[in-house]
Amino acid sequence: MAHFLNDLAKRKCLTVSPDAPIERVIFTLTLNSIGALVVQTEQGIVVGIISERTAKPRNPT
Repeated sequence: MAHFLNDLAKRKCLTVSPDAPIERVIFTLTLNSIGALVVQTEQGIVVGIISERTAKPRNPT
């Protein structure tokens, strides 16, 4: 029996546009307790992902 990602997905995939402000990305990640968002154009084309690690500024050492 074949298994599909849709069978495993627990909730809808959240997306963000490529021109979204980084503050909005961080807010969405935090609000939804997730580690990454799919970056998608208005035409529905997936152009990448952005993770919490990538979005949040690092402390300079």
